[in-house]
Amino acid sequence: MSTNLHLWWLSGNPVIDAATLQRDLEAYYTGLVRVNMTSLQSKDNSLTKTTVTLSPTTPPLGSAAAFTGTIRTYDAFMTKRPIELQFKAVVHDCDGGQKALVLNVSPQATSKPVWQVLDRIGKGFRCNTPLPSR
Repeated sequence: MSTNLHLWWLSGNPVIDAATLQRDLEAYYTGLVRVNMTSLQSKDNSLTKTTVTLSPTTPPLGSAAAFTGTIRTYDAFMTKRPIELQFKAVVHDCDGGQKALVLNVSPQATSKPVWQVLDRIGKGFRCNTPLPSR
């Protein structure tokens, strides 16, 4: 798996606390693994189990919450081996009961230069900046 930045745009003013984020990340990554498993691999249900550990951190100015942690999952895309991913998540409360979750994920340690790039991109997010039209 590669380094990724996700933006989850959430309606209905959902609660995004540590327990909710852990549950949702485990469901998301477990689903990715299951969809991409070969029939031979899918006989081993232990491969599809994703575990997430996380801790709250001080949110950046203007953000509602922030978390860091690890995702232990199976790389069904490339290596076909277990993988540990580092992540940082920042929650933004937006107008109209919307929330945005900026999620940076990488197999690289958070001390690596790629995280400076991810952090810079994530800090540029603003709820009320219109997305480019298609």
